[in-house]
Parts: sequence; structure tokens; C-alpha cells
Amino acid sequence: MRNKVLKKKIERQQLYLRIAVTVGMVLVVANILVH
Repeated sequence: MRNKVLKKKIERQQLYLRIAVTVGMVLVVANILVH
């Protein structure tokens, strides 16, 4: 039971990490285009 919850938490963290990386890359590209 606890293992399942932990797995779900890890998957959610990985999803957040992927979103954060994507947003970061978009911000970098936007900065390059603006400047």
C-alpha cells in the first residue's frame, strides 16, 4: 500500500520536473529572442 503511494509521488515529482525543465527552456529561448 505504502509502496504504491510512494510510486505515485515519485511519478508526480518527475512530471513536475519535466514541466519545470520545459518552462525553463522556453524562458531561455524567449530571453535569447528578446535580447
